[in-house]
Amino acid sequence: RYSLGARFHENQMVRLLEIRNYFNGFIDLLFVRNVDGKEVYSLLDWKSDTLPDYSESETAKHSVEKYSIQMVLYSYCLVKWLKTFPKYSSMDYNEIYKNHFGGIYYVYLRGTKAGTDNGIFAQKWENWEMLNTIFNDKICKKMKTESKK
Repeated sequence: RYSLGARFHENQMVRLLEIRNYFNGFIDLLFVRNVDGKEVYSLLDWKSDTLPDYSESETAKHSVEKYSIQMVLYSYCLVKWLKTFPKYSSMDYNEIYKNHFGGIYYVYLRGTKAGTDNGIFAQKWENWEMLNTIFNDKICKKMKTESKK
């Protein structure tokens, strides 16, 4: 019988269980495109939420209010994951982020309209340091605070 506990140190198991309580879901699509000769990786998440309207301001407001932790976590993990590949392993996170991270997109299916940006929200932080700071300040600190309750 396989035991997950045998593969992880006890503290790592506790951490995984804490994280599982905060996040539920899957990345719907990871896509790669060529931008100026570089492979750029982006995330896309389909959303079926019903909004009052699907304007840029409404989708931005809703995405930040409801999915801010998810967008930070998915983006952070993508950059960390890219670092594990041999062709990116010699790069620092700043370089990977700047040259190979294309952002995260939320596509609200009920609001998309051909020929417009309606129903689409895109997020990319100014740089890796900003994303890393948000990850550590918002997600890690929140989990530490909640786990003490």
